[in-house]
Amino acid sequence: CTFEMFMDACKKEAIKQYPTVYTVSINDADQLVVTGTYQPMRRTFSLRSSENAMQNDILYIPSVIDGKKVVSIEANAFRNNEGIKGVIIADGINIIGDYAFAGCVNLEYVIMGSVSEVGEGAFSDCCNLEFVTLPENLLEIKQYTFQNCSELKSVTIPESVQRISSSAFEGCYGLSSVHICNMDSWYNISFSSYTANPLYYA
Repeated sequence: CTFEMFMDACKKEAIKQYPTVYTVSINDADQLVVTGTYQPMRRTFSLRSSENAMQNDILYIPSVIDGKKVVSIEANAFRNNEGIKGVIIADGINIIGDYAFAGCVNLEYVIMGSVSEVGEGAFSDCCNLEFVTLPENLLEIKQYTFQNCSELKSVTIPESVQRISSSAFEGCYGLSSVHICNMDSWYNISFSSYTANPLYYA
């Protein structure tokens, strides 16, 4: 099957088998910011502690929780969580905070939905990350976003991207293919250094 079919199947499986309780905060606009999560059928633990790995494999973050719109994922929310193998973010969530999933060493794939901003180092040191779908409205791939994702095999650069910052793909030595959606847009991308270009590693 295609990669898209695989991702769709993963999303359906996550919704069906992995009911999840989220910890959230409410912003000034009465919208939710996801600050962490835990599997209610297992023991509870500190979401910020690397010593207490989350038990469920697939982390699905919906766009609405308890009737309130979810707009972002907090910086460092799932950092160093060794229990996550897949992340699926529903359409409607706008922001992934800085280092939100950094150090998730067992993370293998990420589906970002309609996210418009991915924070600095958001997936850095995810050494088993192989597949990622970048959202079509993403404007910038920030510094350290995929740093040391040594197993990342393929990346598709949406035509919306205008800038790729330094070290965004540093250490991605497993990168074998870079898919460019629009060549005209590609030529207009601002690279902060020659090593910011993923083609340097592919």
